[in-house]
This record gives sequence, structure tokens and C-alpha cells, in this order.
Amino acid sequence: MAHAIKRRDLLALPLALSVPGSPTAAILMRFEDGSVLHAEGPADTWLLAPGSTIKPFTLQALLDAHRLSASDHFLCPGVLHVAGRNLTCSHPRGLPPLNVTNAIAYSCNCAVAHFAQRFSTAELQSALRTAGFRTAPANLTLQALGEEGVLTTPRELAQAYRRLARLAHPAILAGLEGAVQYGTAQSAALPGFTVAGKTGTSRYTALFAGFAPSRVPTWVVTVATQGHSGGADAAPIARELLRKAAGPSYRVRIRGTIVEIPVERYVAAVLAGEASTLHQPEALKAMAVAARSYAAHERGRHSPEGFDFCNTTHCQRAELSGITPAMETAVQTTVGRLLRFHGELAFAPYTMSCGGVAEDGRALWPDLRAPYLRSHPDPFCDKIEWQHRIALSDVERALHASALACPMNLARVAIVERTPAGRARRLALEGRERVLIDAGSFRFAIGRTLGWNLIRSNWFELANEGGQLAIHGKGEGHGIGLCQNGAEHMAAAGHSYREILAFYYPGATALEWIRLGGEDITLYTTDPAHDAALLRTAERLNRTLPWPARGAEIYAYPTLEDFRSSTAEPGWVAAHTVGRHIDLQPARLLAERGILDDTLHHELLHVAVEARAHPSLPLWFREGVVEWLSGSYPQGTAAAPADSDLRQRTDRSRAEQAHQQARALVSQLVDRYGETAVLGWISRGLPAEVKNSTASSATTKIR
Repeated sequence: MAHAIKRRDLLALPLALSVPGSPTAAILMRFEDGSVLHAEGPADTWLLAPGSTIKPFTLQALLDAHRLSASDHFLCPGVLHVAGRNLTCSHPRGLPPLNVTNAIAYSCNCAVAHFAQRFSTAELQSALRTAGFRTAPANLTLQALGEEGVLTTPRELAQAYRRLARLAHPAILAGLEGAVQYGTAQSAALPGFTVAGKTGTSRYTALFAGFAPSRVPTWVVTVATQGHSGGADAAPIARELLRKAAGPSYRVRIRGTIVEIPVERYVAAVLAGEASTLHQPEALKAMAVAARSYAAHERGRHSPEGFDFCNTTHCQRAELSGITPAMETAVQTTVGRLLRFHGELAFAPYTMSCGGVAEDGRALWPDLRAPYLRSHPDPFCDKIEWQHRIALSDVERALHASALACPMNLARVAIVERTPAGRARRLALEGRERVLIDAGSFRFAIGRTLGWNLIRSNWFELANEGGQLAIHGKGEGHGIGLCQNGAEHMAAAGHSYREILAFYYPGATALEWIRLGGEDITLYTTDPAHDAALLRTAERLNRTLPWPARGAEIYAYPTLEDFRSSTAEPGWVAAHTVGRHIDLQPARLLAERGILDDTLHHELLHVAVEARAHPSLPLWFREGVVEWLSGSYPQGTAAAPADSDLRQRTDRSRAEQAHQQARALVSQLVDRYGETAVLGWISRGLPAEVKNSTASSATTKIR
């Protein structure tokens, strides 16, 4: 909605922005429907000058009106004085002439002011009102920079950026991405995501506004807080809100560095690394479910080394920089869906091309018990064929390079054993002696030394001719599970991703969430008839909380294995909550243990507290307040436990002790300051006295 600023708002503006102790207001919004996932502070009532967060709108309006092109550029002089105000640029000196993209990324006041002169004052005001800002007559340059004659609230700013995310010119979008990657908003960067955003500063208020992932957004976030730098003061808060929204993550080693990547972002990166040849939307969806299921099943392959997955084909190749909008969409439309067989998480390997016949899983993994990975004809695969010649001397060199046994004077290679589907299983190497070798080991040795395109699968025929090995083969990869080539053709023929998965993993099914809406709570379940009672229970408990957990989303998993695979939580953790999202063990199991109501009450308290929590609140206080309100733990030694103890999931007794300590410390604070004061700190932050006393020692007594 467009607004005109009332005179009393303009008169109050300097006072509103200059009072020390201004609050923090933040909005985290779901991009798809604009629903609010997290709100704190006066997000609806705090009228702010948007500062530099308005620059993308000024430039977008100029581009839309054809007064500016993406290739136009301006050499920044570095100094700008307008109407007695010093607006000198703070970006590095010596930059080359700036185009639209770099003007946004570096937040160049001079460039935006220069380009804005191509509008009249009335045209600029009209464009900003259309974008959703409150405007009044003002100096054109100051208005174009968000300094005068324009106001917004944090929620209105979020809605404006939500609209911008849908309509942004490519140069504007690239500039918002650049601000986070190399410009003024680098503190908002979130590993695994491309965040698009813009910082701003106006008087004593620091701002950030943006969305993520940038090309296919899921969330929109705005932050306004007391400070002198949007990059230093507001952007880190936005990053934390996005991190919480992203949920569970995997630890992945990428080029020697271990990073935490949210699960769904990791799935998108795997699509980029392993399935870049897929273009059909349903094929990408099927591949997303397979990659997600494979990761959940194989999580922790490198746990002795301190991470879950490497970034090679040993695990799954993940390319964060290669994610396309189509891949983002495939992941978002299948989010959380995993393949299961008889209630257990399915092992879901995949291959580039099966060559027309899928291989049995036991051909590669003899001890595998997965009847859904059986050999069968694949009429959808292109039956790719290939042939190459390799000098036997090069074969000998490649085997030695991989430390594999090879007879001297290698003269012949022959297939001596095949799989039931016809692929080579064992080879004989003949020279001065005869050596048997696994066909897969042979293929990988050739690939590492001579090139991966020479032997593209284990489905081949061999001929020894004049010191050379002639190879004629079919398919690409091990041929087990989903065939990407076949899936692409199935999708092109009109098959859904569920039908594709059913063909390649017969008997396995992907979890399908069904939505049940309540007054304040939404329940997602695979068994709506049984879990309707769970929703009623959650609504009843929600009415007993100090503050209702409005907008809470509960995902009730059908099996314990489903819950553990999706959340990476151990079995002794009954639920997992991030923001408004609650993952719940099967309600039947919790009811049998007599802890269903207590678990729901506890997790809904987490949602209610987190919705009000000041960004500066330490983790021990957030956890301790929830434990104190729910009475989850008995009184223990009052202490400020380490975040690592509260978050760790390997030692149950250590985790429980940390929560007991946090609860006891909050209980002591209530005894000293009173319940009203302590609960008020949730939204205001801890007073300095409490911060200092709890930070002074590992075990703290409040006197």
C-alpha cells in the first residue's frame, strides 16, 4: 500500500531516530505468502527513514522508466554534500566507474544521486509510493537516498523487498547479491545460501533488508536496530534469523574447509553437482528426493574426521555456486520428503545412465538388504554406447599408480565374472602371471590416471588387439537406483516425480505431508485421521502459555527413523524446534511414554519465547526460561552453561546437566528480581548487572 506522510510524522522523525536506546525491530517473512515467521519489537509502529535500503528501489524505478540502463556507469568522486548534509561515500576509494550493480553493492551515494537526477521530484515520489513507501515533498537527492521525505516501518520494508524480489531487474538482483558477497552487507552472508540484501543507516538506526535464497526466495528479512552501521549492527541479526529459519544442517568439507550447510541447501547443491544434465522439473524433483534420502541414510560417513560428507563423488558432489532456479524449485516443492521402505529410511543411490538395464544393488554392495534395488529393464534410458582403445602399457601404468597388483608385461585383460545384469564383476590380468581384479577397481584406476571418459561404466566387452585393449560399453555409472537419463525421458513423457521414484525404487515411497490448520497452529502429518487429536491437544496447550505460540508449525513424523533422519537428532530427543517449526517424534510413541503433552507444551514455549526474544539474549537464558516455565528439569547448580553443551547431541547426561544449570540460574534470577522482570528481559535483553555477573564465572551464584 502506498502512503503519504502526515506532517506530524515528519516532525516526529528526528526525535524518533535520535533517542538513545531505540529498540530492535525485526521481521522474518515467508516469501511465498507473506506470512510472518518471526516478529519482534515495534515492527508495525516504528516509522523509520529507510536510508540506503531504498537505493535499489530508486534505481529499479529508473530502469523501469528507461531513464537508466544497466550498462550506464559513473566515476564516484567520493564526496557528496546536499542541503547542508555530508553524505560522503564510505566505500573504498579508487574503484573503477560504477554501474547499477556495483552502485548497490558498494552503496555509492554519489552514483545513486547522479542517476536520480534523471527523474523529476514528482516522478521519484510516485515511484517510491508505488513500491510501498510513505512519501512527502522533499529534496530529490535526499529522498532518492532514503534520507528525507520517506518513511517506512520494518514490516512495510519487508513487504517492499518481497515485491522487489519478484520484479527486480537482473542488475538490481546482482547488486543485492554483491552487497552480501563483497559489499556493505557481508555480515549477512549465510554459508550455503546466496543472500540478496542491502544495508542502510539513518541517524542512530542501522538497517538491513533482503531475501534468501536470492534467485528463488524462501524468506524475506528486515532488521532495524540502534547503531551506526547497517553492516556491523543489523546484518548479523538478519543472518541469525535466516540461520534459524534454515533449520538442520550438514557439516560438509569443501576444498579443505568444513562448513555447515542447511539440509535443503545441501540438496540443491547436490543437484548442481550431480544432476546438471537434468532439465525436466519432475526429473529434478525425483533427483532431489533421491539425493536427500541418500544424504540422510549416509549422514556421518566422515564423522571420525569431524564432518558428515566430503564434496566429491565419494559422498555426493555438491556445487553451491551452480544452483539454478529450477533446482531451487525442485528442492522447495519436495522439502523434507525422504524415500522409505517398510517404514525404514531407504538407501537411494543413483546413476547417470543404466544403459537400458538397471543393476541389482547387491552387485556392488553384496551385503545390502534393499529389495527395491533390483535389476530390471529400463525402456526409458537412451542405452548410451561408447568405445575406446587403450594401450596395455597405459593400463599397466594406471594400475601401478593406484597401487593395484598388475603382472609384468601385461598382454591381455579378460572378463571372468559378470553380474546378473551382465556387467563385468571380475577381470583377469594376464602377463608373466595371472592376477584377478575387481572390475570397479580397474575402472577407477583407469579413470584417475587416464581420464574418466575412457571406461564410463562396468557394462563393457573387451578385446585385446596388437598391444591395445579395445573396450565397447554401455551406460554411465554403476547402473543402480535412479537412472538420470531415464528419469529425464520419463518426465518428458508426462510421468510425475512420484512415478519416477516408484519405477526406480519399486516398493519405496516418499513421505507426503498433509496440512491440518488450527486456530494458531498448523499440523503437518502423514496420517490426518490419527493426528487430528494431536492438533486439538496442541491448541489446548497453546492457550495455557504466557504468550500464545501463534503461527507454530508442527511436523508429526510417522516413525522414529523418519524423525531422526530428517532432523539429525538422536532418539532421546523428543522434538526439534527452530523458530516456529517443530519436528515431533511420532505422537503414538510419545503418548506411550506418557510425555506427549509435556513435549508439546515445552516446544510451544520455545516458539513463544523465540518469537519475543531479543537478539542479544544468550542461549542459556532462552533455554533456561523455557525449562523454568515448563518445569522440565529439577533444581540443579546455578550456572551459565556453554552453548556447546546445550547444543550437543552426543552425550545425553551432559546435555541434561547443561539444561538443569540454565533452569537453576533462571530460577535464582526470578527469586531475586521477580518473575515479571525476568520475563520482561526476553524482549528487552538482559540488564548489564546480570550480563556481568553471569559472565564472571562458569558457575555463578546470584546474591
